[in-house]
Formats: sequence, C-alpha cells, structure tokens
Amino acid sequence: MDQNKLPLFEALLAHHQKNSSSFHVPGHKNGVLMPEAAKLWYRSLLPLDVTELSGLDDLHHPSGVIKEAEQLTADLYRSERCFFLVGGSTAGNLAMILATCEEGDTVLVQRNSHKSILNGLRLAKVQPIFLQPKFDREAQIATCLDEDDVIENIKKFSDAKAIIITNPNYYGFTVSLKNIVTEAHKYDIAVLVDEAHGAHFGHQSSLLPKSALEDGADVVVQSAHKTLPAMTMSSYLHFNSKLVDIEKLAYYLQVLQSSSPSYPLMASLDLARYFLATLTEEQLLNTLKSIKEHSC
Repeated sequence: MDQNKLPLFEALLAHHQKNSSSFHVPGHKNGVLMPEAAKLWYRSLLPLDVTELSGLDDLHHPSGVIKEAEQLTADLYRSERCFFLVGGSTAGNLAMILATCEEGDTVLVQRNSHKSILNGLRLAKVQPIFLQPKFDREAQIATCLDEDDVIENIKKFSDAKAIIITNPNYYGFTVSLKNIVTEAHKYDIAVLVDEAHGAHFGHQSSLLPKSALEDGADVVVQSAHKTLPAMTMSSYLHFNSKLVDIEKLAYYLQVLQSSSPSYPLMASLDLARYFLATLTEEQLLNTLKSIKEHSC
C-alpha cells in the first residue's frame, strides 16, 4: 500500500470542507459552542472532532478509512493486524492480557512493568511469576531482562500461558528478544510486549533497535504519542500470533475503550505513521544529532 496516503486525516478534511451543520455529538458543534477564551486555541481542531458519520468509519468495526489507515500501519510495522488505540497503551496492555489469559493461568512477568500490566494481571486473575530485570549500578535503575534467566524460567514454567515483557524500558534500555520468543514458542507460550517507548522502532533503520515484532512477538503495544508526532493517548496495538485469539482481542478492545473514540486522536495516528514511513535516514540522523546536542 502507498505509505504516502493519509486516508483518515484526508477524510476528516473532506468532511470539514462540506461545511455541514452539526445535529450530532459532540456538543461543541464544530467549535461553535466554546468559551471565547478557548476559541483561539481550539478553533482549528474542533471541526475535526466529529463522530461516526458517513464516510468516517467506526473504530470498533472498521471497514473504510480507519481500516485503511490501520492496514497502512500494519504494513509499515510488518504486523498481521494493527489496532488504533485511543485509550493509550494502558488499554492495549489490558486487552492483550485479558485476551490471552484465563483465570488461574501461570504468567511470566517482568517485574519492572507499567502499572497497567499489573492491573491487567489482577483483572485476569492469573498467577504471576515475576522475573527480575538487570540493574544498572551507574544509572541506579532497573533495565531489561537477562536472556539466560528468562529462558531458564520458560523451561521451568513451561505450562505458562504467556510471558509479558517491557522493552524498551522507561529510560530507553532495550535488548533483542529473538531467542526469548523462539524459546517461548517451543512451549506455545505467547509473548506479549509492552513496547510503549519504542513506536519509532518501526522505522527499521540501522540507527535504531529492532521492534519486538521483528523478533516474532505475538502482541506488541506502542505509545505512538511518546516517540512519534501523535496526540496524547494515541497508541498502536500490533497482532502477529497463532497463539492469541484475534476476535477475543478485538472484543476486549471495544470493552475497554470508549464507544465514542476521538477522531483527532485517531487521525494523529494516521499522521504519525505517515511521518515515520516518509522519514529518511538522513532526517533521522539529523534528529538524533540534534537531540544529542541539546542534551549535552
């Protein structure tokens, strides 16, 4: 598919250009009903803040421009299916756990995980086996899992339903997951990855680490808003599995997320994908150099 396309964003612009009157939600009516003090700031955005109208598709049953935008993202990241998330990586983390695990299942979990992972464990009522990450004494922070330790625990708890990994961590530390994924799949253990801080890994550049998707992970959740030009709460969930039921995953996503998803958030995911897909190696290198210079 043509990565230069912006199906959802362009559909919103086309709808706005119709200059139609709003007799539907949201209540600001294309920004008309807004306190004067805020109109200057919201004027250009609120006309795009619409609802499920003809031609604009439905996030929970996509068949048009949202489906096309998600497919473009899946193609870029080389996943079987990409779901747009408007509830942040939190919604994705909860959904992937609930879709994979049943009450009482044994689950291997990286100890320094986000609270949404811990909440997902509680909701799913699983039996967690926590895996201790390595510790960087110079930086005084927990980093990533030790590969040998993880593989040893996979063999020890070979009846586990899933292993949940956070990679990269909050500070950007990352490791290859290829051998871990290979070992887990020997025992039909699903590999679920909170890659919230690694949405930019989709660029597949030699300057960046590989995404867990390239290493064969089953479900990977990314916060596009953390490292790409997407609005806050905008995230991706990538599915690439024979061990997780995709229909169950879609079900939990619509349970956990709003039935009135934000179109500006979804359109920003379309734009973030376009930005990453069209970013050249030279532009990426210049960006990294600029970040380094400003951090010194």
